[in-house]
Amino acid sequence: MRETQEKPYFVGIAQAAKVLGMSYSAVWDSLRRGDFPVQSVQIGTKWRISRAGLEALAGEERE
Repeated sequence: MRETQEKPYFVGIAQAAKVLGMSYSAVWDSLRRGDFPVQSVQIGTKWRISRAGLEALAGEERE
């Protein structure tokens, strides 16, 4: 059986910051203020950000 590597639906702050070319703290501050332009959710103390939303915002083509 061949294992496929699928992209996760959500990413953390560090990966979102890298995709957008921003600092970790800038993304975190925006999430805390509630003005981050991509769908996100806080689960406990962790933030998860929509990969599809990031790619659309960054102008990347989606598969």
